[in-house]
Amino acid sequence: MATYYTPHATKEILNSHQAHWVKKEGNYILNEAISFDIETTSMYQDEQKRAFMYVWMLDIFDCTIIGRTWQEFVSTINTIVIHFNLANVKRKAIIYVHNLAYEFQFIRKWFKWHKVFSLSRRKPLYALTRTGIEFRCSYRLSGYKLEKVGELVGIEKLTGHFDYSKIRHSKTPLTTEEINYCIHDVKIVCAYIRQKMKEDNNNISLLPLTKTGYVRRYVREYTLRGKNRCFYKNAIRSLTLETEEYLMAKRAFAGGYTHASVIHSGIECEDVTSFDFSSSYPTVLIAEKYPMTKGRKIEDISEEEFYDLMSRDDLCCIFTITLTDVHQLFPCESYLSESRCRDIENSIINNGRIVKADSLTTDITNVDFNIIREVYKFNLSKIGHLYVYERYYLPTSFVECILHFYNVKTQLKDIEDKKTEYMNGKENLNALFGMCVTDIVRELIEYDTDAGWIPPKKLTEEEYNEFVSNQLDKENEKKGRFLYYLWGVFCTAFARRNLWTGIKECKSDYIYSDTDSVKILNYEKHKEYFDSYNKEILSKLETALNYHKLPISLIYPKNIKGKTKPLGIWDFDGHYKRFKAVRAKSYIYQYDDGTFGMTVAGLCKRDRTKPITPDTQLDAIDYLLQNGDPIEQFKGYSTEDEEEPMKIPKEYTGKLTHTYIDEPFSIIVEDYKGIKCAVHEKSCIHLEPTSFKMTLTEAYSKYLRGVHQNIYV
Repeated sequence: MATYYTPHATKEILNSHQAHWVKKEGNYILNEAISFDIETTSMYQDEQKRAFMYVWMLDIFDCTIIGRTWQEFVSTINTIVIHFNLANVKRKAIIYVHNLAYEFQFIRKWFKWHKVFSLSRRKPLYALTRTGIEFRCSYRLSGYKLEKVGELVGIEKLTGHFDYSKIRHSKTPLTTEEINYCIHDVKIVCAYIRQKMKEDNNNISLLPLTKTGYVRRYVREYTLRGKNRCFYKNAIRSLTLETEEYLMAKRAFAGGYTHASVIHSGIECEDVTSFDFSSSYPTVLIAEKYPMTKGRKIEDISEEEFYDLMSRDDLCCIFTITLTDVHQLFPCESYLSESRCRDIENSIINNGRIVKADSLTTDITNVDFNIIREVYKFNLSKIGHLYVYERYYLPTSFVECILHFYNVKTQLKDIEDKKTEYMNGKENLNALFGMCVTDIVRELIEYDTDAGWIPPKKLTEEEYNEFVSNQLDKENEKKGRFLYYLWGVFCTAFARRNLWTGIKECKSDYIYSDTDSVKILNYEKHKEYFDSYNKEILSKLETALNYHKLPISLIYPKNIKGKTKPLGIWDFDGHYKRFKAVRAKSYIYQYDDGTFGMTVAGLCKRDRTKPITPDTQLDAIDYLLQNGDPIEQFKGYSTEDEEEPMKIPKEYTGKLTHTYIDEPFSIIVEDYKGIKCAVHEKSCIHLEPTSFKMTLTEAYSKYLRGVHQNIYV
């Protein structure tokens, strides 16, 4: 058995180790890796959901303390506070928790809080007690599940030792294997934090709150402190936003285009080819030109002048328009998003996309408008607020950052045992785009020790505009500002335009798209388009790099195997013997070798390259294979349909229903060994495996039937 200590040994552990401190902004932070974790039971009692902790672990100075009650944990924390004099306002100790959102719900009423920082309700990034203990989320820092973190630091996460269906409480004896399992979990987190500290000058205060913080810091330092810093600072200083302009830009921002072709939705297709863009967002950030001047507001513009603006390639525009008599001309797909429009009258909707409408109003970019005018017929009823910006390439130093992260990611591509690291590198690369569209004005979620989570105050339109104006003034004057919100708005617009070149080319052969990929029929018929597109995008990238005076080789990096991976091209992503899509983020396929794959939002996918062990979480495909042909069973229906949708039992979904219990309770619990114990929790989360049913909305199901019966054209 691995060595561990009881809570009574806390003082002895602290006295026998030399503490190290680092200073940041006048405060002293304990420069040690500390981690905390709990194991819990979820159960029903008298038909009420209950959940409670039965063991906790705290690793400090590489010594693991194990306790069984919250009173022991609070006492241990108080011992640490007193020993290090953390109640002093200029001192604190950071304790990392792998998925703080879970543990915080259990501990939040056991402490008084100085500050809880959260961007969404119940999901804190950190929580600082009034006595100088700061709990931080190591999952948000790493981006990896604990098992993968263990691989990175060389500590195997033990599995198979806990049957979570068994009821345990604080008096339930734990086996040697179960205790080792508990110890390993906190050891993994501490080892990871020490590794990250080593990479950051052995200084815990330099660790960011999230993994994208590393990307943000890299770009900030490179652009604001690099060789072109004066140019970059001056350029950014001029790129400010006004209240009306910013709110319009937020409404105009849309993410990736994801949809299933209504022609093929729910229908099995054979001989399907998949293509995806090689780093779509990074490509357009380099290849395209973006707003690089302060916005100029244009009022009282005529329709003729408006269309002249839309045809210019030296300008970017955002504007509000009202369209009437809107009819889709392109029968295979719908572009306008219902959620991005307002005042919609008498519409037909294709799973969130507008097929027709008597009238609608939307905020949009000129890039999107030029797609809409190709695929819809409409009358331009009204042109509202309109802002115009001159277009130029993004600053060279920012482009160099993009190329740096693309090359780092490429080195890991197609390496079988580096799939997770490759996905993390891909996320770091795309974080460059995500940083641009991080909301400048966000109403932070507040937490109060007594009141708990406090919903944002409801503001009148006038109050909200004033709030936005104040926040924008602060942002515009911020010395460390290095990004511009509109870069992100136009980045996704350019990416959607590129994706739609493929959708428009393939027409009825187009089956499904997701942000940077398409699934199509009859590839040979469209091969010329893909080849032509690839030549064109590489030419645009080379032109951009010539402008920046950067080596062309940077868009042709090689992976570890020496294979060149050009940036931006349509890349072959696989061939499917059979394929079926039902809706966005819901499709299944069979490879030529007979194996199956599936993507359904909310369902887990196991790694099918690894052998099945007793610990393997079986997935939906495993269940479908037991019952016949998975593709035939892959169906989505509404309640109006006679047929049943695909249903996956809870044992195969990997989905857990989270029920937040905010009221305290005290109960007597009998564990799986027959031992009884009084249990008290102040707040908790009940976890329960849940089944899955692939239902469609009534409106979408009705529209599908209409299309397949030739009611709609």
